[in-house]
Amino acid sequence: MTEDDDRGYMLDVFICQQGNLIWWPVALSDQYQTSYTFTDEPGCSQPSGGVLYTVEKHGYSHPTPIPWPSP
Repeated sequence: MTEDDDRGYMLDVFICQQGNLIWWPVALSDQYQTSYTFTDEPGCSQPSGGVLYTVEKHGYSHPTPIPWPSP
């Protein structure tokens, strides 16, 4: 991908906070930011998880599952 096309990454995740599963989308548009930290708590009835997209000026890549550790 050329530098002109590159728009960064998008994280589309669901995390557990105070017993509620919360949708938490994150855009990482700075080319030097290659990580993001979530606080995922135990106690939700559904598992936490998410997918990663690369973003470019024409759209998004196919989603890639994020390996998710247990809280």
